[in-house]
Amino acid sequence: MESIMNSRSDSVLLVFLKYPEPGRVKTRLAQSIGEKEATRLYRSMAEQVIRETESSDYDQYLLIDPPEEKAAFERWLGKQRKCLPQSSGDLGKKLAGAFCAAFEAGALHVIAIGTDCPYVSHKDIGRAFFWLREKEAVLGPASDGGYYLIGLQRDAFEILDGNLHRLFEDISWSTEEVHRQTVQRMENFGLDYLDLPEKRDIDTLEDLLMMTTGYAQWHSEC
Repeated sequence: MESIMNSRSDSVLLVFLKYPEPGRVKTRLAQSIGEKEATRLYRSMAEQVIRETESSDYDQYLLIDPPEEKAAFERWLGKQRKCLPQSSGDLGKKLAGAFCAAFEAGALHVIAIGTDCPYVSHKDIGRAFFWLREKEAVLGPASDGGYYLIGLQRDAFEILDGNLHRLFEDISWSTEEVHRQTVQRMENFGLDYLDLPEKRDIDTLEDLLMMTTGYAQWHSEC
């Protein structure tokens, strides 16, 4: 993956997202509400997460898939966005590649999020960066057993000798075991980590219904 260059901050936020095309995004949800509506929802959620997590306190980069659609991403989100291609391979390889690129470019604190949790705001990211001054890693557990946020301090990068693939390989991605397995891996490597408050990803019709009932409360907190 391209190096993350010219960061004005030592804190970097990586937002992973896909281009919103029917059949490529929110496939589980599409089984209930149709591909067109699921794609529209994904597009709206991605725009919201990107907007709500912008801050002058850290640098935000968009990690895009597929990388050859960079021009389409820029037309969608604006050319002012810092778009970088995701690494090839599974999610573990993508995360490892992105974190390594950020640390190799000089970052001290790096956080990665997706766009499945519309409740994440710049305040949540700020709290996570705050804890990364004390902890070597932070996790934002999701209610489905995964996580909506993962952050690493440069010390974690050095503890693993720059090989972050060891932290992410052989994880049962897209299952309820992801958070548990990741915590176990961190403990195996002796990383001092913190769990942030749990949030809900929007992957199923049940999640969507829960979002509509909880939106007002979320919006007031942000």
